[in-house]
Amino acid sequence: MLRYVIRRTLFMVSTIWVVVTLTFFLLRAAPGGPFDTERAVSAAVEANLRAAYNLDAPLLEQYGSYLADLLRGDLGPSYKQKDFNVAELLLHGLPISLLIGGLALAIAVVLGLAFGATMARYRNRIIDSALESFVTCGLALPPLVAAPLLVLLFAVVLQWLPAGGLDSGWHFILPVISLCIPYIAAFARLSRSSCLEALNQPFTTAAQAKGVNTWRLLWHHVLPSAFVPVLSFVGPAAATLLAGSMVVEVFFAIPGIGHYFVQGALDRDYTLVLGAVLVYTSSILVLNFIIDLALLRLDPRIRLT
Repeated sequence: MLRYVIRRTLFMVSTIWVVVTLTFFLLRAAPGGPFDTERAVSAAVEANLRAAYNLDAPLLEQYGSYLADLLRGDLGPSYKQKDFNVAELLLHGLPISLLIGGLALAIAVVLGLAFGATMARYRNRIIDSALESFVTCGLALPPLVAAPLLVLLFAVVLQWLPAGGLDSGWHFILPVISLCIPYIAAFARLSRSSCLEALNQPFTTAAQAKGVNTWRLLWHHVLPSAFVPVLSFVGPAAATLLAGSMVVEVFFAIPGIGHYFVQGALDRDYTLVLGAVLVYTSSILVLNFIIDLALLRLDPRIRLT
């Protein structure tokens, strides 16, 4: 186990380095710079700004300086939001993004398992067909589409919920729903197939022969067996959910990591984009590592590789 943890840690560190390196050079290769949009700035002032932030140095020297600061835990200053450094901005946005993403993922897993088990219980019947229709529609509603539709219905027409901002807990409802709809559908379809596969196993046949109630069989025998493939899908789902969270945070004006990433990309704020990429990459890698350890615990047949 210790060798596995060390190997995975080295893999995560090397992955973070590769992603940060690619992002660094891709940002520098893009046209424009962080001070190109400054109003009425003379060439001399712009040159002074670039010198102040070491942007006039050779590219490799900038890269080495950034890595050295990163190893010291310094994410650098924000080129545009001069009252805050990158670490302060990300520490402000991280709890908000974790709350929205965590709620969306938890709701998706719980409802997906419940819907999938129900579809398996009533397979090829009306309930199964109705939920399958919901799953099909849900998979066709990414956050980019779901968010404006939900705002139009619940904020504009019915006026039940706020359309944006983050002043109270009510403001989280539409962003979380927008984000979790396609993942509820994905987990429901996966858990349905896993439940149907488990229902055909000898242990479920034996339990049915002993007169075990169908729902008891599902909740106490089938779902624990079907949970392993569902849990293995959480990691990839979280990775794509992060991409959706950027859309949701920008659309609902939520000051999370995704909002800062998009704003930094538009402003050519190199250090802010790099910091957001670092947080996203680290979060996905750590989450996948934890899930792999949980899978190992739940299913002894899984071997460390």
